[in-house]
Amino acid sequence: NDRSGVLVEILNLLAKEKLDVKSVNSRTRKKKIILSFKIKLISESARLELAKKVRQLRDVNDVKISVDG
Repeated sequence: NDRSGVLVEILNLLAKEKLDVKSVNSRTRKKKIILSFKIKLISESARLELAKKVRQLRDVNDVKISVDG
């Protein structure tokens, strides 16, 4: 789904959580939009809570949070 505003909603959620967004990338695959965010390192419990909140947004199908480094 390519609902207008989903990127803004995710960015607003990240801002509300006071997370430092380093970069945002987007691409499409099989009629889906894939958004990738690089944020400042957060704890495992914070990652789980963030994933839960993002999943609750309308038209978000999946959330994967990985740690770099």
